[in-house]
Amino acid sequence: MSLVLQSLLPYPHSCQGTSPHQQGWDMKMAMLSFCGIDVSKDRLDVVVLPEGWFFSVSNDTAGWAELVVRLRPLTVSAIGLEPSGGYERGIIRGLLAAGMSVRRINPNKLRQFARARGVLAKNDRLDARLIAEYVAIMPTRVVQRDAAVERLAEIVTMRDSCVTSMLRPRTRRLISKMPC
Repeated sequence: MSLVLQSLLPYPHSCQGTSPHQQGWDMKMAMLSFCGIDVSKDRLDVVVLPEGWFFSVSNDTAGWAELVVRLRPLTVSAIGLEPSGGYERGIIRGLLAAGMSVRRINPNKLRQFARARGVLAKNDRLDARLIAEYVAIMPTRVVQRDAAVERLAEIVTMRDSCVTSMLRPRTRRLISKMPC
């Protein structure tokens, strides 16, 4: 390398220039948090990574408000939820109303991710941790609130419930008339 060119370069012995640490990239990545929420009928199990915080809140309006209050001071980049029969709808509405980035995770993809990580056990705390890791590593789509789609989903759920309850007595009659 010529002496003229060498004096113009800030790091003459490096092709890459400054390191990511000197540029501050690693500090930005270290400040981001990812949240995983395992949803059940009665409670929400929450894990925040990389902090490793675990806590539970009730799956009602008071618990949703508490969750938003706890997550607001953190720089949570993404919040992941695994759908569980509609019990997640309220918390998704609450988090979206608070301006947080929510992702709904496909349960089959989450199971494959768990198998690939070697996690064979399954409990609420592990599921919440896996969801947080999945959101941190894998590309996911942000949930967007659409009132018409939500209303349609509720109507379809109510219709399915009505059809099932209407067919139940007929099925019982048919089964009771079968010879043993």
